[in-house]
Amino acid sequence: MEKFKKIPKTYIFLILAVTAALLYPVSNILFIATGISALIFTIKKPYNLFFSLIFVVIHLTVNSFFIAVDVVEYEKIYSVQFGSGKCYINKNIKISPGDILFGNFYIDKEKSKPFFKPVYKYNGKLSVFKAPVISKILQFRSHISNYIFYSSGGKITVAQALILGDKQFISDNLKDAYTISGLFHLLSMSGSHVAIVTAIFLSVLFFLPLKIRFIAASLGALFLIILGGFNITVIRASIFASIIMTAYVFDLRVDSKKFILFIAGLFLLISPSSISDISFLMSFGAVFGIIYLMKSGCGVFKTALITGIAATLITAPLSMYVFGTTNHLSILSTMIISPVIYLHILFSIFALIAPNIAAAPLLIIENISNSMVFFLAKITYFSFIFKTIPFYIMALTILYTVWTLFLNDRKKLLSLLSLLIIFYPAEKPPQYIFPDISPRDKGFIIFTDNKKEIFYQGSESGFRYTFMPAAAKYGVKVFDYGLITVFGGKNNFIKIKNTGKDNFTNLCLNEYNKKCSYFYHTRSNSIKSDDIHDNITHIIWKNNISDKSIIEISKQGTYYVK
Repeated sequence: MEKFKKIPKTYIFLILAVTAALLYPVSNILFIATGISALIFTIKKPYNLFFSLIFVVIHLTVNSFFIAVDVVEYEKIYSVQFGSGKCYINKNIKISPGDILFGNFYIDKEKSKPFFKPVYKYNGKLSVFKAPVISKILQFRSHISNYIFYSSGGKITVAQALILGDKQFISDNLKDAYTISGLFHLLSMSGSHVAIVTAIFLSVLFFLPLKIRFIAASLGALFLIILGGFNITVIRASIFASIIMTAYVFDLRVDSKKFILFIAGLFLLISPSSISDISFLMSFGAVFGIIYLMKSGCGVFKTALITGIAATLITAPLSMYVFGTTNHLSILSTMIISPVIYLHILFSIFALIAPNIAAAPLLIIENISNSMVFFLAKITYFSFIFKTIPFYIMALTILYTVWTLFLNDRKKLLSLLSLLIIFYPAEKPPQYIFPDISPRDKGFIIFTDNKKEIFYQGSESGFRYTFMPAAAKYGVKVFDYGLITVFGGKNNFIKIKNTGKDNFTNLCLNEYNKKCSYFYHTRSNSIKSDDIHDNITHIIWKNNISDKSIIEISKQGTYYVK
C-alpha cells in the first residue's frame, strides 16, 4: 500500500483515463465508472466531485452536437466535416459551415478506419442551429485561403496549410515529397505549428517585457484554434501551450512532464475515441518525447537535434504501423528546413493582415521552401522506409521507449535503440496479393523467385491510404515490372524498373491469354458465362454471375495466393 501511495497521482490518472478510453467501445457504464474513478482518486476533495459531475455532463453531450467546419455537396447527401470527424447527412437538411448540429451521434464502425478520424452516424431527428459568428469566421478563413492562392496566380499553396490547415491547393507531387522526406507533419497543423507561432511572438516582440510577450504568444496560440477551423489537434496543442505560458505569467510552477500526462488523460476522458486517433497519438507522442528527453541549458544545435530525435522515437513506430512509411533522416531534414518554415509561417501570418504587401516575399519564401523539400526528398529517398510492422511490435516499441524516457540521466539514451525498429524484418510475401481497396481503385502485387511486379489504377487517396500500406507489408519499394496510374496525381513512392501491363507473370490484365492462370478484371460485372474455364481463376471487384473460379474482392476481401 505504501508503494502505491508513492506513485504520482498524475500517472494513476493517465492509466485510469487510458483504461476508460479502451472500455468506451465496450460499455458506456464501465467507461463512466472508470472515468469517475480517475477524477475521484487523483483530485482533491471537494473538487473531485465537481469535476466528476462535469465529466458525466460532458459525456452525455459531447457526441450530441458538432460544429460543421466544411460541407461538401454530393447528389443525394452532404459530407459534413467536423473538427474531430465527419458525417454523411441527407440533403433535405440544409447545412452550411458554422452551423451547430444537435442529434444522437455515434461512430459508424463500418466506415471508420482505425487510427483515423471517425465517421459518425445519427439516430432520429437532427436539429441545426445557425451560429453567425462561427459562420463568419469560417467564411473569412475560406476567403483568405482562396485569395492568397488566386492573387498569386495559383503559386502560393503551402501557406494556407501552415496557418489555416487548408491543404486543398497543394499538389500531390509536393505532398509526396513532404512524406518521403519525413516532413509531412509540417503540413498538418499541430503542436509544431503552435510552437513556431509562439516562437514568432516571443522573437518579434523582443522589445517588450517577457511576461507581456508570453501573454501575446498565449493569445496567438489560442487564435490559431480559429484559424485552424477548430481542428481538434490544434485545440489540444494551443490549450496546452497557453496554460504553460499563463502559469509563467502568474509565477505558478508547472511540472511540464506531469502536466503533459494530465492533459493527455483529460482529453481521453473528454473524447475517448482519441485513443485510436493517429493525430492525437503522434502529436502527444512527439511532445512527450521532447519534454522527457530535453535538458535545460542545451545550445541551439543540440536542442534542435534532441527535438528531432525525441519527436521521432514514438512517431516512427506509429507511422510504420499505420502508413507503412518513415524516414529517420527527417531528424536532420527538420533541422535544415525549420528556419525556412519559421519565415514561411511568419509571412503567412503577415499575409492575413496585409495580403497585397506580403504576397511577394511570401512567394519567394514558399519557392525556397518547396525547392528544399523536393531536394531533401530526392537525397534522402535511400533512407525512406516503406514497410509496415505488426501491432504488437509497434506497441512493445512504444512501451519500451516510454519506459526508458522515465529513467534518469544517461539511461534515457537507451531509448535510441527504438530507432532500430526500421530493421524489423518484413513479412514473407505470398506469390499474388489482390488487395481490397474500393470499387473504383484496382491493384495487385506479384512476388516470384525472379521478379517483383506491381499494378495500381485508381484515386490518390486509395493509393496512399489503402494500397500503399498493403504493399508496405513486404518491405519492397523497388519493383522489376509493372504500372502505377494515380488519377489526378503521380506515384513518387514506389520505383519500377520496367513499366508495362502486358507481361505479368502468369496473370492477364483485362485481356485473355491461354498462358495465364489468373485473369484480373478492372471492370466489375465483366465476366460472362463463356469466359469461365476450369484452369483460370478470375479476380474481380464484383460480378453478376458466380462460380468457384470467380473471386469477388467485394465479398471475400483481400485475396492471397501462396
